[in-house]
Amino acid sequence: MHDYKQQVTFLISDAFNNQVSSLILRFETLFAHPPADLSSALRESPQAPCSEALGPSLLHAAEANPLFIDASVKSLVDGLSTTKDIMHTEVIHSTDVIHTNTDREAGPYFSIAFNNSVRCDIGDCLLDALLGPHPTVISRKNTMFSYALLAGSAVRNKLLGSSLINAFVDRGLQLPRATTSIGVKNRREVVAIGVCLVLLVAARVLVSEWTVYDVELLEKVVKALHLMKEKQVIRYPTGVDLLEVGVFFMP
Repeated sequence: MHDYKQQVTFLISDAFNNQVSSLILRFETLFAHPPADLSSALRESPQAPCSEALGPSLLHAAEANPLFIDASVKSLVDGLSTTKDIMHTEVIHSTDVIHTNTDREAGPYFSIAFNNSVRCDIGDCLLDALLGPHPTVISRKNTMFSYALLAGSAVRNKLLGSSLINAFVDRGLQLPRATTSIGVKNRREVVAIGVCLVLLVAARVLVSEWTVYDVELLEKVVKALHLMKEKQVIRYPTGVDLLEVGVFFMP
């Protein structure tokens, strides 16, 4: 019986992963030609695979064409405005989505709004990407900069809250509460430029939210930006300009 249950679990897992892979390709195609109408794809797709596929799709879209990512994020926000009525139900401690009454009898379950599930999955995916390893060479092909533009757009367009990127800001500016260090000098410059890109895109929203919910963080960010400028942490010419803009937009 135990072997049978394992086989069923593997089959379910394979089917789920196949759905996710298929949906990643579908959303990548839609994001490649913004503005795209995503409402039908969001409503028609299986909820759990759809939620999990959107994060990687956005990352790939940002890598492929960073300049179009804001239009893609806006398309997704517009699409999610049509799915506010959809509830997403899962068994507790399981990745198996409830589809039938038999599934419901399998154990305790909970329901959350589909849109909340989507935002959580996208947030986790994006934060992992921002905090993950990146090339130390400063160029347009560096994924750090693509993901930073995506993060800024997601916050500015209210796809994600500012709290999502606080850990990235802490790390990029090397604030005292940062949980991990950046390491080599060149990497510090790359991550610092990434934070400046986020601030460039979403400064108004971030300052507004930090002023209300985290004044201490706002004060530390302002101080860290001035300190980075003083110590010339960023030397790449365009990065220096971004830092100047970041300092300008901070109160």
